[in-house]
Amino acid sequence: MKIFKRMVFLLCLVLALSLLVEAQALAQIIRENDGTTLKQIIIFGRHNIRSPTNSPEELAKYAVDPYPEFEVPPGCLTPNGKQAARLLGAYFRQYLLAQGLLTGDEQQDLSHSHFRSKSKERSWETAKAFGSGLITNVDAPVHSYKIGEPDRFSIP
Repeated sequence: MKIFKRMVFLLCLVLALSLLVEAQALAQIIRENDGTTLKQIIIFGRHNIRSPTNSPEELAKYAVDPYPEFEVPPGCLTPNGKQAARLLGAYFRQYLLAQGLLTGDEQQDLSHSHFRSKSKERSWETAKAFGSGLITNVDAPVHSYKIGEPDRFSIP
Protein backbone atom coordinates (compact mmCIF):
# COMPACT_ATOMS: atom_id res chain seq x y z
CA MET A 1 0.00 0.00 0.00
CA LYS A 2 2.93 2.34 0.77
CA ILE A 3 4.35 1.81 -2.70
CA PHE A 4 0.98 2.60 -4.27
CA LYS A 5 0.71 5.86 -2.28
CA ARG A 6 4.22 6.86 -3.32
CA MET A 7 3.46 6.10 -6.97
CA VAL A 8 0.27 8.19 -6.82
CA PHE A 9 2.15 11.02 -5.13
CA LEU A 10 4.92 10.94 -7.75
CA LEU A 11 2.38 10.83 -10.58
CA CYS A 12 0.54 13.84 -9.14
CA LEU A 13 3.84 15.69 -8.73
CA VAL A 14 4.84 15.00 -12.35
CA LEU A 15 1.41 16.14 -13.59
CA ALA A 16 1.55 19.32 -11.50
CA LEU A 17 5.03 20.20 -12.75
CA SER A 18 4.09 19.54 -16.37
CA LEU A 19 1.02 21.77 -16.03
CA LEU A 20 3.19 24.50 -14.54
CA VAL A 21 5.60 24.32 -17.49
CA GLU A 22 2.67 24.38 -19.96
CA ALA A 23 1.13 27.39 -18.20
CA GLN A 24 4.41 29.32 -18.37
CA ALA A 25 4.77 28.56 -22.09
CA LEU A 26 1.19 29.67 -22.73
CA ALA A 27 1.72 32.88 -20.77
CA GLN A 28 4.79 33.65 -22.92
CA ILE A 29 2.78 33.13 -26.12
CA ILE A 30 0.00 35.40 -24.87
CA ARG A 31 2.46 38.18 -23.91
CA GLU A 32 4.10 38.23 -27.33
CA ASN A 33 2.69 40.79 -29.74
CA ASP A 34 2.77 39.57 -33.30
CA GLY A 35 1.75 42.95 -34.75
CA THR A 36 -1.75 41.90 -35.73
CA THR A 37 -4.85 43.82 -34.69
CA LEU A 38 -8.24 42.25 -34.10
CA LYS A 39 -10.79 44.34 -36.02
CA GLN A 40 -14.01 42.35 -35.88
CA ILE A 41 -15.42 39.15 -34.55
CA ILE A 42 -18.21 37.01 -35.95
CA ILE A 43 -19.77 34.49 -33.60
CA PHE A 44 -21.85 31.62 -34.95
CA GLY A 45 -23.80 29.47 -32.58
CA ARG A 46 -26.88 27.39 -32.14
CA HIS A 47 -29.69 27.79 -29.70
CA ASN A 48 -28.93 27.03 -26.09
CA ILE A 49 -30.63 24.55 -23.74
CA ARG A 50 -34.18 23.84 -24.86
CA SER A 51 -37.00 21.56 -23.84
CA PRO A 52 -37.55 18.39 -25.89
CA THR A 53 -39.46 18.80 -29.12
CA ASN A 54 -41.48 15.65 -28.40
CA SER A 55 -44.20 15.45 -25.77
CA PRO A 56 -43.46 13.78 -22.41
CA GLU A 57 -45.90 11.01 -23.39
CA GLU A 58 -43.95 10.28 -26.57
CA LEU A 59 -40.64 10.29 -24.69
CA ALA A 60 -42.04 8.01 -21.97
CA LYS A 61 -42.15 5.19 -24.53
CA TYR A 62 -38.35 5.16 -24.58
CA ALA A 63 -37.48 6.09 -20.99
CA VAL A 64 -37.21 3.79 -17.99
CA ASP A 65 -37.89 6.64 -15.56
CA PRO A 66 -40.51 9.35 -16.04
CA TYR A 67 -39.21 12.17 -18.21
CA PRO A 68 -38.86 15.46 -16.29
CA GLU A 69 -41.41 18.21 -16.81
CA PHE A 70 -40.17 21.43 -18.40
CA GLU A 71 -41.60 24.81 -17.54
CA VAL A 72 -41.66 25.87 -21.19
CA PRO A 73 -43.51 24.53 -24.24
CA PRO A 74 -41.85 21.80 -26.34
CA GLY A 75 -38.80 22.99 -28.27
CA CYS A 76 -38.52 26.33 -26.43
CA LEU A 77 -35.49 27.77 -24.68
CA THR A 78 -35.41 26.99 -20.96
CA PRO A 79 -34.56 29.51 -18.22
CA ASN A 80 -31.23 27.68 -17.78
CA GLY A 81 -30.65 28.07 -21.52
CA LYS A 82 -31.22 31.83 -21.28
CA GLN A 83 -28.87 32.09 -18.33
CA ALA A 84 -26.17 30.07 -20.10
CA ALA A 85 -26.42 32.29 -23.21
CA ARG A 86 -26.22 35.41 -21.02
CA LEU A 87 -23.12 34.05 -19.27
CA LEU A 88 -21.50 33.26 -22.62
CA GLY A 89 -22.22 36.83 -23.74
CA ALA A 90 -20.64 38.15 -20.54
CA TYR A 91 -17.55 36.02 -21.18
CA PHE A 92 -17.22 37.46 -24.70
CA ARG A 93 -17.79 40.96 -23.27
CA GLN A 94 -14.73 40.64 -21.04
CA TYR A 95 -12.65 39.31 -23.92
CA LEU A 96 -13.76 42.00 -26.38
CA LEU A 97 -13.24 44.78 -23.82
CA ALA A 98 -9.69 43.52 -23.30
CA GLN A 99 -9.15 43.40 -27.09
CA GLY A 100 -10.52 46.93 -27.52
CA LEU A 101 -13.46 45.87 -29.70
CA LEU A 102 -15.95 46.95 -27.05
CA THR A 103 -15.65 50.28 -25.25
CA GLY A 104 -17.91 49.74 -22.24
CA ASP A 105 -20.23 52.49 -23.52
CA GLU A 106 -23.39 50.48 -24.16
CA GLN A 107 -24.88 52.77 -26.80
CA GLN A 108 -21.64 53.02 -28.76
CA ASP A 109 -21.05 49.27 -28.53
CA LEU A 110 -24.62 48.58 -29.60
CA SER A 111 -24.20 50.78 -32.68
CA HIS A 112 -21.31 48.53 -33.81
CA SER A 113 -23.07 45.23 -33.07
CA HIS A 114 -25.54 43.14 -35.04
CA PHE A 115 -27.46 40.19 -33.61
CA ARG A 116 -29.15 37.84 -36.05
CA SER A 117 -30.93 34.56 -35.56
CA LYS A 118 -33.36 32.19 -37.13
CA SER A 119 -36.98 33.02 -36.44
CA LYS A 120 -37.55 30.06 -34.10
CA GLU A 121 -38.20 31.09 -30.52
CA ARG A 122 -35.27 29.15 -29.07
CA SER A 123 -32.79 30.69 -31.51
CA TRP A 124 -34.18 34.20 -31.18
CA GLU A 125 -34.22 34.05 -27.36
CA THR A 126 -30.68 32.66 -27.32
CA ALA A 127 -29.44 35.59 -29.43
CA LYS A 128 -31.32 38.05 -27.21
CA ALA A 129 -29.87 36.56 -24.00
CA PHE A 130 -26.37 36.45 -25.50
CA GLY A 131 -26.74 40.12 -26.48
CA SER A 132 -27.84 41.06 -22.96
CA GLY A 133 -24.67 39.50 -21.57
CA LEU A 134 -22.44 41.04 -24.23
CA ILE A 135 -23.84 44.57 -24.05
CA THR A 136 -25.35 45.16 -20.64
CA ASN A 137 -28.14 47.56 -19.66
CA VAL A 138 -29.59 47.83 -23.18
CA ASP A 139 -32.14 45.81 -25.11
CA ALA A 140 -30.13 44.64 -28.12
CA PRO A 141 -32.34 44.12 -31.18
CA VAL A 142 -32.26 40.67 -32.76
CA HIS A 143 -32.75 40.55 -36.52
CA SER A 144 -34.41 37.57 -38.21
CA TYR A 145 -36.60 36.63 -41.12
CA LYS A 146 -40.33 36.32 -40.56
CA ILE A 147 -41.59 32.83 -39.83
CA GLY A 148 -42.25 31.11 -43.15
CA GLU A 149 -39.81 33.24 -45.15
CA PRO A 150 -36.74 31.38 -46.43
CA ASP A 151 -33.63 32.12 -44.43
CA ARG A 152 -30.83 32.37 -46.99
CA PHE A 153 -28.22 31.76 -44.33
CA SER A 154 -29.41 28.25 -43.51
CA ILE A 155 -30.05 27.07 -47.07
CA PRO A 156 -27.14 24.82 -48.13
